[in-house]
Amino acid sequence: MVQKLIPSLLTLLIIFLFANCNTAATDELTDYDIKYLKSISDRDGELVVGKQWDTLAAQYTSDAVRHPPNGSPIAGRDSIRQWYNYLPPIKAFHFRMDELKGDGRYAYMRATYDITLSPPGYPSISDTGKTLIVFRKEPDGRWLRVVDAWSSNLPAN
Repeated sequence: MVQKLIPSLLTLLIIFLFANCNTAATDELTDYDIKYLKSISDRDGELVVGKQWDTLAAQYTSDAVRHPPNGSPIAGRDSIRQWYNYLPPIKAFHFRMDELKGDGRYAYMRATYDITLSPPGYPSISDTGKTLIVFRKEPDGRWLRVVDAWSSNLPAN
């Protein structure tokens, strides 16, 4: 009985190994993927300055996590959307993509930013910094943020 199963098990093992070889994350981002992700980068400043929080929150998966500097992680699209409500007025925000890599299913974007905040009753505050964003490609072709983190380039006081 066992001797009859061995050829079947070997066949299944070979099929499994070849199937995994074909699905390894060696694919590169397509031109469509690069254009789509670049469009997110290009629109980010406009969306932030325009307080288009619903549009920004829609760029996150439902279980996404943001890691703000000096703060606790913000988990979930709904919590991320609510977090935007607590931001002071933003006078200017510029976002520049420095690097984009991916395998067709996941991608990461390394970028820099500069921002000017205008808290009511206080002088404007300017900052520059960097960010790292991980995206996941959804079945419908959209790329959504899974996790992001950012930090200032300014020295801590």
